[in-house]
Amino acid sequence: MNTIDPTSTSTRVTRWAALLLAVLLVLAPHSPGAMAAGPSQPDLTLSGLKLKAAGPGLSTQADVQVTVKNQGKADARGITVSFAVGENQATAQIDKLKAGKSKDVTVTIATPPTRGTGTVVVQVDPGNTVAESNETNNVLVAPLTARVDTLPDLVIDKVSLEQTTVTPPEVKVTLRVKNQGKGDAPAFKVRAWQPANSAYDQSYDLDGLKAGQAKEFGFTRPPAAHDPATYRFEVDPDDLVQEANEANNQGSGQIKIKFDAGLPNLVIDNVHATRQQNGARLQISYVVRNLGGSDIRGPVEVTCLQQWNQHQNTATIPGGLRKGEAVSQQVAFDLPPNPPDAYGPTVRITADPQHKWPEAFPANNIVIVTIRDPNQEKLNPFMNPDAPLQAQP
Repeated sequence: MNTIDPTSTSTRVTRWAALLLAVLLVLAPHSPGAMAAGPSQPDLTLSGLKLKAAGPGLSTQADVQVTVKNQGKADARGITVSFAVGENQATAQIDKLKAGKSKDVTVTIATPPTRGTGTVVVQVDPGNTVAESNETNNVLVAPLTARVDTLPDLVIDKVSLEQTTVTPPEVKVTLRVKNQGKGDAPAFKVRAWQPANSAYDQSYDLDGLKAGQAKEFGFTRPPAAHDPATYRFEVDPDDLVQEANEANNQGSGQIKIKFDAGLPNLVIDNVHATRQQNGARLQISYVVRNLGGSDIRGPVEVTCLQQWNQHQNTATIPGGLRKGEAVSQQVAFDLPPNPPDAYGPTVRITADPQHKWPEAFPANNIVIVTIRDPNQEKLNPFMNPDAPLQAQP
């Protein structure tokens, strides 16, 4: 019969293995395979960026809102949220944000003059004062655009034209402007003009309009033509009010004008302007017509005023104008040597400026010529001194 020798080497190894296993079982945690966990930490994130409101003007103020969430396992305290739009900055504070909770914060910050082109950068805990389980999800970058459902929308809702007098003709204009958007609109302008004569271009100031509100206003102006007279209008012409729709701000109206067919009617047309003498001289040619029903049998004065520099030339049609007759004339101005003083002003041409002769339409005796800067057209006035200028209309 074979017996085990307790002193043998294999027996001693077996005993030591059994003893080691017993020690490990005593020291092991109750949940097999579990590891000791580190301390719980918060985890701050950003979402839901909104432009809640925007003001008018070139230095627009916007209310920017963002949602801060603590998706970590521990509460966070002393939280700073920073906002940046270009060089403009603002901050908000959150004293405490419990684990799993969210909070909306709002700041007012200046936005770019050209709205809709800016970018807002929001960062939670920018100084890394809060120890988080994830430090890589603290920044949100997004275009700074407004929600359409919070903006005003200004439109020309109605145009009414009524002739009030025949000699000289006058037209009463009544407009109804409506804010059909979802947000209130601040004060704005309404531009009114007549394409037949650029001299009749006016702007009118209106108070703000609440969402859904409409307002009527009116004015009386002489027409610039009679077959028919066309009036055009634009609300917020300088685009200072941020709107849900910027493409529906214009309106127009036409009216057939009654007039005294027996009176003369002086009109200036076929206006051309050229630079001469290496750009140092401006020459303007034009035609004066009598489109009325009777003759003017006496001298007709025509004045040309360069408005910025107050240079004025006067021409005369000595024998007057018979009905249907036209006379071509030319005037010239010496332009200042300094280009900023030479380009940009207007030349105002007026037939019968003193209203010596009774007319059917004295309001259409004016035409305005704008001297354009050739640099804006990529032209050199010294290399192309006879380039055409802009004449209105």
